[in-house]
Amino acid sequence: MLTQSISKKLFWLPHLLTAGNLFCGAMASVYVLSEHRLDLAFGLMALALILDVFDGLVARILGVAGDFGKQLDSLADVVSFGLLPSFMAMELLSRSGDPSFSGHGAGRFIALILAVFAALRLAKFNIDPGQKTHFTGLPTPSMAAFFGSWAMAVESGSRSSWALNPIAIVVACVLMSALMVAPIPLFSLKPKDGKLSPLLYVCGAIGLGAAFFAGWWSLALVVLSYVLLSIGFFRPGREGLPST
Repeated sequence: MLTQSISKKLFWLPHLLTAGNLFCGAMASVYVLSEHRLDLAFGLMALALILDVFDGLVARILGVAGDFGKQLDSLADVVSFGLLPSFMAMELLSRSGDPSFSGHGAGRFIALILAVFAALRLAKFNIDPGQKTHFTGLPTPSMAAFFGSWAMAVESGSRSSWALNPIAIVVACVLMSALMVAPIPLFSLKPKDGKLSPLLYVCGAIGLGAAFFAGWWSLALVVLSYVLLSIGFFRPGREGLPST
């Protein structure tokens, strides 16, 4: 009885964490659009990701997980991991110096497809019961991490010739958008039976190794490694694979 009473009083705690995720995403978007601060935006994106992890964890611990929290979480993720990386990509295009993408160039709005496909990805996830043991399509936080990594590499003074190449940025936007809705199975980033997928440790090792050579680009490399490792693991013809 006492436990139920405490759970009712703490019902809104995970929702407050989700609201914090949304607030961080909205604030980061403002920093990108009004102050062109990719570094502050990335920091707030990282905080939003932490809150996104803990809201579900807290909800399960308290036994208050439900449809309301699931829908609110997706709405927050559309902003923090959909709209925000779109704005980051827009800022990168604006810095390219190409008149079609910088200034008043309409080309920079191509980056907004990330937000559209992130919304499609999240809507599909909410109604797909098959994504309990694995993901179908690239999770939106992974896409956001990819562009956050790219943004921080540029903000840190990356000298890569293609870092601000508008064609490379547009191709990345199209590729990440396609991956979010592609019917390809990817191993889950969430613990299963209290254990993380061994492939997640492989991605972590790749990230640590790449950090010494690629700096901020290492996070983008981890995202690409995650996709490639999953495709290799869920290769066609392998027995016991989840259906997509």
